[in-house]
Amino acid sequence: MLNFSGRARRAEYWWFMLWIVLASVAASFAAIQYLAANPEFAAQWQTVQQTGRANPAFTEEIRYYIGYLFAANLVLFWLPQLAVTIRRLHDTNRSGAWWFIQLVPLIGPIWLFVLMCLPGTHGNNRFGPDSAPDRKRAPPAHPAFAGELTGEDRDRAEVARRAAAKDYYKRHVLPSIQNA
Repeated sequence: MLNFSGRARRAEYWWFMLWIVLASVAASFAAIQYLAANPEFAAQWQTVQQTGRANPAFTEEIRYYIGYLFAANLVLFWLPQLAVTIRRLHDTNRSGAWWFIQLVPLIGPIWLFVLMCLPGTHGNNRFGPDSAPDRKRAPPAHPAFAGELTGEDRDRAEVARRAAAKDYYKRHVLPSIQNA
């Protein structure tokens, strides 16, 4: 839960974030239900709404609850979220210092979101072994960037290339010759 070293796959990060959202909603709902069921708290709250001023004892009680909620949030949500975010950054071969990019106004949180969506590096990197050793490499965007094919792969590619050329000839070249 508080492991800041190693790597975290995208699935690990996003499932954890979903858990945090669901747990936060459940905890908020439980806190509201608890406070609403307390008749003394409800009466004080109604007085605050009517008069616009709070009793000092009521203010202290609110601070008490907020302090516990802050501590629980820090331990149960924020620290584990920080740990999994840093491990996710490690998976993309970036240091945990990239977490601070979200402090840049406007663009920072978007940039961090994009970094969390990027695939991890293939193979080992400076932060540890591949978090998804079974993942397949994406094909290159253009054949010029593909490596040299050998054996059966080269034969299959040649057959596919010849079939594509033959199909192109039948569809585009032959009809123009016959119409002439």
